[in-house]
Amino acid sequence: MDNSAPTVAKKLHAWLDEIIARRKTQAGSTDDVLNRCLALQAVGLAAMDDVSIQNNLIGLLADAIPTTSKCCPPALDELLKRPTELAQAQEAARNNNDTLLSRYVFEALRFNPNNRGVFRIATQDDLVARGALHATPIPKGTTVLPARQSAMFDERVVDSRNEFRVDRPDYIYMYFGFGLHTCFGEVSGSRADTRHSEALTSTNRVASRFRRIGGELQYRVPFPSSLVVEFDPA
Repeated sequence: MDNSAPTVAKKLHAWLDEIIARRKTQAGSTDDVLNRCLALQAVGLAAMDDVSIQNNLIGLLADAIPTTSKCCPPALDELLKRPTELAQAQEAARNNNDTLLSRYVFEALRFNPNNRGVFRIATQDDLVARGALHATPIPKGTTVLPARQSAMFDERVVDSRNEFRVDRPDYIYMYFGFGLHTCFGEVSGSRADTRHSEALTSTNRVASRFRRIGGELQYRVPFPSSLVVEFDPA
């Protein structure tokens, strides 16, 4: 059996073609990701053609586990460095306050994000910071690296940038992109990271009994490979 990537990809695309065509004849039959995409397609939302839907669904399958594993350990590691904030995150978890818990997770990730920047290639001539003294032309074809972490610590827009605060506006956190480039997995990814963190922080034991052992968070580039923690007996 040929299990090479090109062969599997071809079969996967054919399978998704069949599923999408079938679902179009069963509109509204199931409330799931695919039918929601098809509903957006029906009202003419950009980037919701069949090929884009396929790409996004495959992206969810391929990226969900790696990105979750890339986010949860660093977030927990940053909370372990801050006993007060860890205790507050635990309290939010015990109270099933996912909204507040997610604020702790996202703020922790600001100090060690899953991706400090993204490589892009300019598809047209453009000018960054138009109208400013530091305006910079970007010729078509230029490889650029938008620095996400640097932006999340930009003192011009981020108050008390070196403090750990959970009252920051959502636009400070740049993990999921914006506009048409917003990550398709924004909602599911946010929920997954919060739920995984909740499982690790919602112990009824006080924060001082939840601690790291065996040193710092370890990486096997580019993913976290080891973060050992322990709980004292109840």
